[in-house]
Amino acid sequence: MGRGFGLMLPEGNNRIEDNLVVRNTVGISIEISRPSPGDTYTALIQNNRIAFNRHQGIYVSASSQVRVIRNTLFQNRWDMVLHGMPRQEGSLSGNEVKDNLLLGNNADLIVYAGPEAHANQINGNIYARGQGKAKIGVVDHPGYDVSFSDLRALQKAYPDFEKQGQSLSVRFRDPDRLDFRVIGDSMVRGKGWVQSSVSGTGSQHP
Repeated sequence: MGRGFGLMLPEGNNRIEDNLVVRNTVGISIEISRPSPGDTYTALIQNNRIAFNRHQGIYVSASSQVRVIRNTLFQNRWDMVLHGMPRQEGSLSGNEVKDNLLLGNNADLIVYAGPEAHANQINGNIYARGQGKAKIGVVDHPGYDVSFSDLRALQKAYPDFEKQGQSLSVRFRDPDRLDFRVIGDSMVRGKGWVQSSVSGTGSQHP
């Protein structure tokens, strides 16, 4: 907790798993990075809780081959951001954002989809607003504009994004006390953070 970055990842093969990252300026950030020779990914960011950060929850900036899988992001200003473009250095390609639980303040998800972005996969995420609602921006400029407040509208405009994405009403036990265990809904099984034997409270699905 504090100012600055919760975790700022270097270039190379990074595995970030089962962390609680709260109340920083940016939660987890990786910038202008690509896999090291012989590596299949730049970073695997998996099964974390990222909450109450003042700017981005997870920020993948001008990087390639980053896997963001099964995290719970809650009330960051912008929960998940895949952007940092356009710029002369770096590229935004081959990244995957999958099976996360998202409920941001200004936005749940921001994705840069300009000409310098290639083969980025966004699928299977849960937007925890319910009733088909979401806050998603798909942009081709440096800004973070929210262009979709309805998940179906996004799926119609960008058929390759969120083919299995859903908007569901999700109740957490006590998020103010960082308890992100999900109450009830079996439809979120396999999505978001799952409590392990070494972690504290979280969304442990039966």
